[in-house]
This record gives sequence, C-alpha cells and structure tokens, in this order.
Amino acid sequence: MFPTVRFLGVDLYFWMIIIGVVAAMVYFRFVSEKIKVSSKLHNLTVITAIGGVVVGYLASILVQDFYSFIKTGEWVSSTGSTFLGGLIGGLAFFHLLYFLCGKFVLKTDEHIKEYNTIISVVIPAIVLAHAFGRIGCLFAGCCYGKLTDAWYGISVYVHGVLEKRIPTQLIESIFLFLLCAVLTYLLIKKNNRHTVSIYMISYGIFRFLIEFIRDDERGSLGSTIFSPSQLISMAMIVGGVILLILYYTVFNQKKETITNEEE
Repeated sequence: MFPTVRFLGVDLYFWMIIIGVVAAMVYFRFVSEKIKVSSKLHNLTVITAIGGVVVGYLASILVQDFYSFIKTGEWVSSTGSTFLGGLIGGLAFFHLLYFLCGKFVLKTDEHIKEYNTIISVVIPAIVLAHAFGRIGCLFAGCCYGKLTDAWYGISVYVHGVLEKRIPTQLIESIFLFLLCAVLTYLLIKKNNRHTVSIYMISYGIFRFLIEFIRDDERGSLGSTIFSPSQLISMAMIVGGVILLILYYTVFNQKKETITNEEE
C-alpha cells in the first residue's frame, strides 16, 4: 500500500512491528498487575520475551527460506518471513530461557508454579503484537489476497504494479484485535487460564480459512493441496483440543488429588 514511505529512515512495516512489540510489553505489564503477578516474575518474563522476539524474527525468515528451498531446490537468503515459523521459534526460545534462567533469577520455583498464569498473559500479548504487524503487512503490500473488483478491495503494489486485492492483512488484523479483546476478558474477568488452547484453536481455524483467499507466494512442504501455513494451522487446532482435554481430565484430577491431600 505504501511500500516506499519512510519515517525517520524506517519503512512503515517495521514501524508497525516496533509499535506491536511495545504494545505487547505495555499490555503484559498492565494485565500482570491486574492478576497480581510479582514484579520479579514480570521482569524475568519481559527479559526472556525480548530474547524470544529476536529469535522469533530470525526463525520467521529462516522458515520462509526453507519453504523456498523445498520448492526451488536452491537456498537463497531473503527478507521474507512467515509468522507461524516465527511463533514456533520464538516461543521455543522463550521457554528455554524462561526455565533455564528462572531458578537463578528468582531463587525459588515461582516461575514453575506460576507458569500457566504467565503463558496465559503472554499469548494475548503476542496476538496484540501480531495485529499491529498485519497492518504493517498492509502498508508493505505483502501477504495480499486475491484480485477482486468488490467494494472491499484495496489497491496495493504487487511486484511494482498497483492492483485491487482482497485486504487479507486488514481482515486478519481485525480478527486478531478482537481475539485479543476476548482473551483479555476471559483472563481478567473470568479468571480463565485457557488462553493458549483457545488461541491455538481459534487462530488455527481462522488462518486455515483465510489461506484460501491469499494470493502471495505461500511456499511448500510437499503438499499440493494445502499451504505450509494450513498444515501448521491443522496441527495447532489438534494441539489446542488436546490441551483442553488434558486440562479437564488429567490436570483437573491431579489438582483435586492435591487439594484432598492438603485437607
């Protein structure tokens, strides 16, 4: 949409990434105070989250290059990225730092006992950052939808040509803002700690469906029917359902056993 516009030497895509990361940090601080997360645990999470963001961004580029390698047989480094690859890489590194550093920083097992609470806040914070990031995609003209003449189409530059396309970036951004609002309501007002599974299922379904109207290069994992993002989305949905089942069976039973023993 505005791929050549720059502010202070930085293009609008990266400005939205920066705004998204800052918004996520502010959100995490606000919600942490609401649900009484200790300051030490909050600081530990912020530090590990910064590491997760850096590694996640690098992972998003690496995964996109991997998709291209499978399709072309040639490894060519690019500036393209894929969110789901970054999400997986970033969360993996976040967990590694969180559990490795937690014992040394806190000197207790607080990070383990409060893990479910922390990750329940981290997920909607990621959703918020992602929502701003998709606006950045709209400005950059990437992640675009199929050609359309409909009223809701938006003109974007694709390979230097101005074309009217389905604004998949804007559609996803709106969905993510709404999802963040719902997860926040459940977290603060309903004391719901299932944001991980709810996110995996809801975003997995949404991402699987919106892929059908995207028209940018989707990469390949050997499937001619589904895009890599759709395959990962299906895994997310299954994983989210399994988490819910485990919580309401295994985890609940253990919680009841511990409560009964304490009584």
